[in-house]
Amino acid sequence: MKRPIFMSTLLATTVGAGFLINTGIAQSQAWFAKQKCVRCDLTRIDLEHRDLQNINFRGTNFTFANLKESNLSGANLSGARLIQAKLTKANLSGANLDAANVVKADMRDVNFQGASLQSARVTLTNLNGAQFMNAKMRGINFTGTDLKNADLRNSDLFTANFSNADCRNANFSGANLQGANLSTADLRGTNLVGANLKNATLPAGFQAPP
Repeated sequence: MKRPIFMSTLLATTVGAGFLINTGIAQSQAWFAKQKCVRCDLTRIDLEHRDLQNINFRGTNFTFANLKESNLSGANLSGARLIQAKLTKANLSGANLDAANVVKADMRDVNFQGASLQSARVTLTNLNGAQFMNAKMRGINFTGTDLKNADLRNSDLFTANFSNADCRNANFSGANLQGANLSTADLRGTNLVGANLKNATLPAGFQAPP
């Protein structure tokens, strides 16, 4: 069976760039063989186009990492740090990003379909064109994030925070926005047909669909 990632390539990339995984190479080899790298330090690692599906990256540090177009479907990224990481067009469908810390990341056109981002912090991040259909995002913080053209149909955004978020032309149809803070979000061109807006805070003068 093909492994999701070649150990020698990953370690050569990590060590060659001058960045070591916190617990050492030997233990890292064992973790990746078991599809597990919990609380690793993968700062600045280059994993572009890699197949990383279903790997347990809980609590791992991906600050400044390059994960563009990588396959992280089904991966466990709960509590992970993705500070200024690059994930353009990555596949995170079905992934677990609960309580993840995502700041100033490039996540344009990322596939989050069916993913869980509950209580995650996703701030000042570029999510233009991202796909969140059927994602679980209760309590997520989208402060200052670019959600233009994002597809959030049928997602669960209970009590989500959209302070100063750019939601122009985003699709929230059928989404659960109960108790969400949209008071300072840019909702021009947004599709809210069928969305649950009970107790949601909307911008002054904004007319929600009937």
